[in-house]
Amino acid sequence: MKPLFTCSNVSARKLRSANSCELHPFLSSGITIFQSVDSIQRSGLIYLPLVRKDTKGSYEIITGKRCIDIFHESFPLENILCRVLEEEISDMQMLALLYEEHTMRGELTIIEQAHFVQICMTRLSEPEQQLQLFTQLGLSSTPYGLKRLIALLDLEQGLQAALWEGRLNENMARELLRLNREDRQSFYDLVVNLGIGGGKQKRLLALLKDLAGRNGLSFQAYLDQEAISAILDHQEMNTPQKGQVLLQLLQQLHSPALTEAEEGFLKWKRQLYLPPNCSVEHSPSFEQDEVSLTVRFADHRELESFLAKFREDL
Repeated sequence: MKPLFTCSNVSARKLRSANSCELHPFLSSGITIFQSVDSIQRSGLIYLPLVRKDTKGSYEIITGKRCIDIFHESFPLENILCRVLEEEISDMQMLALLYEEHTMRGELTIIEQAHFVQICMTRLSEPEQQLQLFTQLGLSSTPYGLKRLIALLDLEQGLQAALWEGRLNENMARELLRLNREDRQSFYDLVVNLGIGGGKQKRLLALLKDLAGRNGLSFQAYLDQEAISAILDHQEMNTPQKGQVLLQLLQQLHSPALTEAEEGFLKWKRQLYLPPNCSVEHSPSFEQDEVSLTVRFADHRELESFLAKFREDL
């Protein structure tokens, strides 16, 4: 099989990047993808950049721009060893190679897929070519699926980075797309500052949407209220405590009757002095008066012994 590229020294002055093949434009320039900064400074470039010669004699950087920048700062050399694509390589072959290059690290994240699809749509003008490539690579090729992917690129860079890092999941990202940019940024800043993750993000978003909507306020205007500012600016609470107290306050403001019922139930439960292996729960949202008692046993023999005595007492 004929190789797609050859390795040769390329003049640093002839290397150019239009960022057209960058799958991570939302990351700061100091973050490398294939090789760490320390590794580059210790050992030079291990993963050689992939470049493509153009008709003007320059070389477009396909992958490795971050590594090139760090390498050139540490070793200001005239030439840099690169993998140079053969001139007859088509855009479709180049894009397939770009995809393979990044999936060497593992499956692309959802935001990486979105940027890759956008690159393909820019490079391949014919829908038939796009469909052929997406199908070949096992990516979504339906108009609906592609539209959902591209929609994620409307997120601000900080949110895209959070999605890439796993601090924000895809479902939450799509919920945030329903908000205007101001509210979206206010929510993101809040969860970052308080370190709120997982299911609590979803709960916080639902409460803020409802409460701010009721009052006709933006998220930031609602969060600027005195009671909330007192929590966020509290000098003695640590970050997790602030997040927990804020959620409790918002829940109370959202459903005061439910909060009152919850507090009354907890007070009543404390008076029961339950043993450590017992717990009592109320019905969801106190829709009914019934309560449930759960008793945990060390093993089935302990349960059988309890049931025997329980039947005797009946």
